[in-house]
Amino acid sequence: METELVKVDELRAEVAPVVQRARDMVIVTPEDYTLAAQGLKDIKAALKKVDAFFDPGIESACKTWKLALAQKATLADPLQQAEEIFKEKQKAWAKETERVRLAEEARLNALEQERARKKQAALLKKAESVKSPELQESYREQATNVQANSVTLANLIPDIKGQSIRKTWKAEIVDGKAAVTALLQFPDWSAYITINHGQLDKFAARTKGAVAVAGVEMYADSVMSSTAK
Repeated sequence: METELVKVDELRAEVAPVVQRARDMVIVTPEDYTLAAQGLKDIKAALKKVDAFFDPGIESACKTWKLALAQKATLADPLQQAEEIFKEKQKAWAKETERVRLAEEARLNALEQERARKKQAALLKKAESVKSPELQESYREQATNVQANSVTLANLIPDIKGQSIRKTWKAEIVDGKAAVTALLQFPDWSAYITINHGQLDKFAARTKGAVAVAGVEMYADSVMSSTAK
């Protein structure tokens, strides 16, 4: 380990001047430009030394890491799959149980509404059958006050400590063009629409900037390559 640290210190001492020359370089003359080109070659050569020292250890560590991940996955993946199986079965049962409960609630509330309606109708019929204005008013008032009882059935889903089921709203795009058109009307449209700059760069390279796109500026960038030779 100490030997490796010494080697790293040696590399750092060798690299530092190369980096400093780049920071200090001011290109004014053709000779300066040539010196900068030589500086690039020196950097490439230094990078090769750095790679040669570190890459074997990095590759070995990477292999060890990947092997450990693979071994972990042989145990963790089946457990995570089993976890999802449990959850899906629980959610399916809970959903069906809730559907049955709500359906029964609706049926019983419909019966209660019908009972109240019939009682109101009977009271109004009595009001029509009597001659006394006082009784007529009494029956009509009773009919007005008839209310259907609200039926609420108990939730049969067990309350498990540390476990809960909640509904989360999600969005699915069914018409991309229509969605983009609608979202562009939002003041914060950029929060929902991401422009693929990589594809735009490819389009610019393919068309060499000859095809105009509203809101997009096509330009030619300079890329310099350099080798250690």
